[in-house]
Amino acid sequence: MTPILRVSDVTVRYGKVPAVTGATLTLEPGSLVALVGPNGAGKSTLTKTVMGRLGAAAGVVEYDGQTVRRGTTRSLMKRGLVLVPEGRHLIADLSVEDNLRLGGIAKRWRGADSRDLSEVYEIFPALYGRRKVKAGMLSGGEQQMAAVGRALVSHPRLLVLDEPSLGLAPVIVQQLFSVLAGLNRDGMTILVVEQNVRDTLSLATEAYVMISGRIVAHGSSEELVAEGRMEALYLMNEKGKAAREEVTLPRI
Repeated sequence: MTPILRVSDVTVRYGKVPAVTGATLTLEPGSLVALVGPNGAGKSTLTKTVMGRLGAAAGVVEYDGQTVRRGTTRSLMKRGLVLVPEGRHLIADLSVEDNLRLGGIAKRWRGADSRDLSEVYEIFPALYGRRKVKAGMLSGGEQQMAAVGRALVSHPRLLVLDEPSLGLAPVIVQQLFSVLAGLNRDGMTILVVEQNVRDTLSLATEAYVMISGRIVAHGSSEELVAEGRMEALYLMNEKGKAAREEVTLPRI
């Protein structure tokens, strides 16, 4: 089976400064994979490279067997690679429903139909009662639901979420991750990029750990936790240097 996403020895630089060095990861169709690491580890930079917003200085990113190059974001969206960005990026002055309709642009570069919206409201019932409310008036949890719903309207083949739990109460995180697990059971391929290690490893079946721009560990979530192989994600010094020795992470 051909991977839906393959990142091979990718390096990304801002000027002469490397933000990601030699990153390699693979997603098989139907998988739910996590990319975890502390703030500033390079996760979002790698995500932008996967989405064609940044170019790789070395290495190759392939989506569905084709090389991803900088500036190809629109083409990737048309082909089903859809991002829920960190910060949600809803249009605050538009209603929830109008924000959801924008997701249809990525599906066939046209507006969403009523069937698409009904499916989102079934997944996130709370949004139905708020559908005429301006997105800027929603709570953080409701905004994240709307951002995920907007992506789902496009019927993604690969759904990428960048820090979806950021700023949310634990109970909302559990609700959101339960939805993602259900989508994956229904066949959707999902990549979750997170610094929330505990909840994300409970969600994903497979995980990559990124520290200071490098993938430093990879395996099933159960293996990474059971073997104590997780890197010291939050034991970084003030200069941002990660501890290189392996340490035991508290059991999940």
